[in-house]
Amino acid sequence: MANYGIQTGNPGYAGHFNTFAVDSTGFTTPATAPSAMLGNGSYSVVGVYRYEGVTNYRTGGIWSAGTASSGDNTAVSLGQLSGNLILDWNGFNSPRYHYVSNFTFPNFTNWYFVAVTVQAQTGGCGASCVPTAKIWVGGAATPGLLSDVNAGVSYASVNSPSTKTPNVSTGPFVIGINGTGSGQDSSVMSYATVMVYGRALTYPEVQMMYRSMKAKMAVRGVSLQ
Repeated sequence: MANYGIQTGNPGYAGHFNTFAVDSTGFTTPATAPSAMLGNGSYSVVGVYRYEGVTNYRTGGIWSAGTASSGDNTAVSLGQLSGNLILDWNGFNSPRYHYVSNFTFPNFTNWYFVAVTVQAQTGGCGASCVPTAKIWVGGAATPGLLSDVNAGVSYASVNSPSTKTPNVSTGPFVIGINGTGSGQDSSVMSYATVMVYGRALTYPEVQMMYRSMKAKMAVRGVSLQ
């Protein structure tokens, strides 16, 4: 625990935080990720993060849902490689499609608002459905303004997947790493908040959240970019 939320490190042992269905003793089974995130889903994950240091070796997970596997696109995760935001469908060493965004955290001191919205493509696309993903980052280009750092980025294949369509399997929602490890490390990252929504939020909705979060954190003495 840190002053403004939780924090993950990267000592090489994949430290992370699980979510559970109930607040009680005897935590044994992590809660399943929200149903909207499974299969070829539409959803949003909104967070406020501070990048604290370079992750060793591989992509450092920020959050993930589902279960990585040797199949195609069976998990979804937001991660970073040397600070560069990457939206993956599956584990680091698995067959997958991903977006490598145009944003890299510039230093280890600033807090950033990051909203990932995913709208599923449906309607006869079969195994070739390409999700519309936006990664809104506050202050990425201009202080106080949101930018879609995924604009113009291609949905690219890695490790020879046979299908494009997301197929996120049942698994936990995890903060800090891919839910099964699968070749990913935990990020060196602080988290002020993480919120999951069961649909792709619109730009006005994300903008309202950003402005509200920016004002509320300022009251706590924290400057959100």
